[in-house]
Amino acid sequence: MTRTIARLGLLACLACSPARREGEEAVRHYNEVVVAAYGQNDPSHLREVAVAKEARKIAALVDLKKESQVVLESKLLRLEVKDVKRPGNDRMTVATEERWRYHDRPIAPGALPGPEFLADMKVEYELLQEEGRWKVRSVTVPWNQYYDPDTEKPIPRPDFEPKRGSGLAHQAPARTAPPAAP
Repeated sequence: MTRTIARLGLLACLACSPARREGEEAVRHYNEVVVAAYGQNDPSHLREVAVAKEARKIAALVDLKKESQVVLESKLLRLEVKDVKRPGNDRMTVATEERWRYHDRPIAPGALPGPEFLADMKVEYELLQEEGRWKVRSVTVPWNQYYDPDTEKPIPRPDFEPKRGSGLAHQAPARTAPPAAP
């Protein structure tokens, strides 16, 4: 059974276009580096995965967290590439559906963590070829849905506006905490 699943995964990967593989690899690597930057309050590796302007945006948000004496702990639970467009040799757009779980953790020992968030979102990554690799130029979240992290019941979000943002920074809700589940 395990061999069959592995073979199916390999066949699916081989069937992917090179642009799709490259796009998914770039987006996954970007998210890994951004999660590490927020989780360690260390933006030093952002230029490996983002153009200068995008890296500066994320670095500023990491610094804000650091000044607030918290780190953002986050986990990408699911990422599915829905579409890849390559309008030029040096440009690519990758559309994904993702599920994230995250919260602020105080740096001070014994302090209580911030509220936990669970969210599904559609994300569009604009990538540019720079220094021989794909780097994120911008991130847009045209849709998201927050859930109660314990029951996974949807939380209504009538106030959400699509925003251009920087990695996880744009994923925080407008309120400081979601309303309590009924």
